[in-house]
Amino acid sequence: MVIIRHMRRSAFCVTDMNVTPLTVGLFAPKIVIPKVMPESYSREELRSVIQHERTHIRLGHLWFGLA
Repeated sequence: MVIIRHMRRSAFCVTDMNVTPLTVGLFAPKIVIPKVMPESYSREELRSVIQHERTHIRLGHLWFGLA
């Protein structure tokens, strides 16, 4: 995994694994996207995917699995 850009309390990471975009980490969230996305998605599409994951972080969805 390679960190490509830092956000306020999270980072974007690119992985070679064949995964759907996801967010991991409760205290320092990281948005993980597959390597193919930045290579094949338009800037607008990629922005939408990242915004979707940032919404999960903002709404605290990462904590729901612990309840």
